[in-house]
Amino acid sequence: AVVVDAAGNVFVGGSETEIDSTKKDWVIMKYDASGLEVPGWPKKFPNNGNDSLAAMKIDGLGNVYATGRYNFGSSSGGRQAEYFTIKMSGATGAILWGRRYSLKPGSGFDQALAMAIDAEGNVYVTGESETSAGTFDAVTIIYHHNSCGVEEPSEPPGTADWVHRFDGNNSDGSD
Repeated sequence: AVVVDAAGNVFVGGSETEIDSTKKDWVIMKYDASGLEVPGWPKKFPNNGNDSLAAMKIDGLGNVYATGRYNFGSSSGGRQAEYFTIKMSGATGAILWGRRYSLKPGSGFDQALAMAIDAEGNVYVTGESETSAGTFDAVTIIYHHNSCGVEEPSEPPGTADWVHRFDGNNSDGSD
């Protein structure tokens, strides 16, 4: 995934193989407008699974958003992945908030595949989520904006306003 901010800085996100492993972690690089790597970057997200960064966006304030699959493992030894979405400062790389989603926390395979940001700074994430039957539903989440760094007192940054599942049978597919 690639995004460019108003100053011409280029943010490149993807996965890299862990040292002495076949597992992959998220990594986000930052290059200045002349193509030089910015000091203090890349930002890495180590984990014990095969993670995949699927999409990135940048808002008008230069904050970078990324989403994809983050494997958290399973106590039963099975596979388990969740949506993982972050908002980070484009200037420093500091994580401003991070959110996970899984239809069946602790089991199942969920992965975010795409994202969008609206004019108010709300973040929309969509992807697929494994059901109890082993089939996949489309799941879309909207995370509450944090446009000026101040949230409504009852809603911390990145609060999910809603989560909708589409199970292909035109219902909410509740398990």
